Amino acid sequence: MSFYQDYKYPQTIADLEFDDHGWFPKWNSQLLLPLVKDKKLVLELGSWLGRSAREWIVNSEADVICVDTWEGSIEHNKDDQRVISLYNTFMSNQRKWCDRIFPMRMTSIKAILELQKYPEVQPDFIYIDASHQYEDVYLDLSMCYNAYPNAVICGDDWGWHNKTQGKRQTVQEAVKEFCKNYNLEFEANRWAWRLK
Repeated sequence: MSFYQDYKYPQTIADLEFDDHGWFPKWNSQLLLPLVKDKKLVLELGSWLGRSAREWIVNSEADVICVDTWEGSIEHNKDDQRVISLYNTFMSNQRKWCDRIFPMRMTSIKAILELQKYPEVQPDFIYIDASHQYEDVYLDLSMCYNAYPNAVICGDDWGWHNKTQGKRQTVQEAVKEFCKNYNLEFEANRWAWRLK
C-alpha cells in the first residue's frame, strides 16, 4: 500500500478554463513562503481552486497533499456555479503540476486519520485553511500537531471574523487558545499565522 499510488493525480480530468480565483495575499507570502523553501512535503487543509498549492509548488521542491471536500464551506452558496464545479476546476488548474499534487477529497479530520495508515508520509509543512469555524480550526490544529509535532504548522484567515449566535468566533481565537493550552507561541500578521 503506497500513499503516492493510492492518491495519485488522476489521469483523466476535465479540461476547463483556468480559474485563478483564490486567496494568497502579500501577508501570506511575507510570513509563509520563507518557511516552505526547504520543505519536502506540504499538507494543505483547504485548497479551493489551488491558489496556495501553486505557491508551495513554485516556491519549493515540495510535493503537496491537497485536502478539501471541494463542496464549499458554510459561508458559500451551494448553488453558485463556481462551487458546483470546484473539484473539476481545481483538478484542471493543477494539471501542470500533476506529478507533485496529491488530492484527497474529504474532510480535514478524515484525511489526517487516513494519512496515519501511511507511515512513510511525514509532512514537514502544514497549512490550515479549511473551515473558518472556531471548533474546526482548533480540531485541525490539535490533530495536526499531535500527528506531526515536528512540522511547521501555519495557516490563513487570521483576520477572519464569524458572527455565530451573537458571539464572535475567529480563527485567531482558536490559534490563541490552542497555543495557550499547549504552551506554544505564535507569530501572525494581518492574514497569516504560524506556530513557533
